[in-house]
Amino acid sequence: MYKIRIAIVLIALFVVGIVLTFGSISNLIKLNGNVPDFNYDSMKNIKKGDMVQGYVLNIDGCYAYTTTTNTKYGIETSSYTSAEYFLMPLVNETDYADNMYITIVASNGNDRELLYDISDATWEYYQGNENVTFPEMGIVAKVNELDSEYEGYLIEALLEAEYFSTATEARSHVVPYVLTIYKPSSAYTNLAIGLVIILAFVVVGIIIYNKYKASLAPQTFGTVQETNDFTIESKPSENGFTENYAPPQPVPIPDIPQPVQPDEFFARAPKPAAPVAEVPKEAPKEEPAAAAEEPKQEAASPVFNGVAGSMDELDTTGMFDDADYEVYTDSDESDFIE
Repeated sequence: MYKIRIAIVLIALFVVGIVLTFGSISNLIKLNGNVPDFNYDSMKNIKKGDMVQGYVLNIDGCYAYTTTTNTKYGIETSSYTSAEYFLMPLVNETDYADNMYITIVASNGNDRELLYDISDATWEYYQGNENVTFPEMGIVAKVNELDSEYEGYLIEALLEAEYFSTATEARSHVVPYVLTIYKPSSAYTNLAIGLVIILAFVVVGIIIYNKYKASLAPQTFGTVQETNDFTIESKPSENGFTENYAPPQPVPIPDIPQPVQPDEFFARAPKPAAPVAEVPKEAPKEEPAAAAEEPKQEAASPVFNGVAGSMDELDTTGMFDDADYEVYTDSDESDFIE
């Protein structure tokens, strides 16, 4: 929304600049051309937008004015008269014979005061003072249409002053245009302002276009070149030796190859766990009652030759015979003959 408002303001300023520029150029062309003089040329054939010039010789008075009101938050703060409408009788031969009148519109305070002075001198002349001095006032004016509201004020003023008897008659003696006082120097001022506005609009338009074009361009990223060049700083120590300090070097990290596909084992879907079968519990078996243990009897010692348990008194002479065995002895040197 904010950008739209800025765009609307810029476009409005551009239109104002165009109007000021071309309007000023048009006025300068007209001012440097053949400008009619209302003291000698008839005003019956003028049209809107024309430039006229001449000396204001007579003013019959001010019949209307425009008030500009300043408001703040809907409350009127100040008001002032921004323009006044003066009735001027035309004195050129053609218009004077037809008793024609035209309106002069003045916005500048000095111009209005001078027109009031001319009006006072005119009425003094009407009252018979032929030696009255008229202030001199030459003007350049731009022709504009007479608004219907102000035309009504003019007809009413003419009827009240008994210039004419009917509104139709009064309207036939009024040129339906107004002569708005125009300062020729303002044409150059407006031309300069219009050109500045147009130039500013063009500059802002170029800046906005370049930003918009840059936003549509594909983004490119430059290659970042890594370097391990560090500046080594030498600093003398307290014991007179020079110590070198350097930033720690980055530890290179080897590239660890990663598998493209996961292992088949891990890619395999886990098997669902088999349901655990419930084994019916057997009723506990009744164990037979243990039989009463019989008292153990100690075995009787063997009896050898009537002597119980004595091995030393056994007669073992009949058990072994020396003839059944051969006795071997170690040999010596006498048993061998060379």
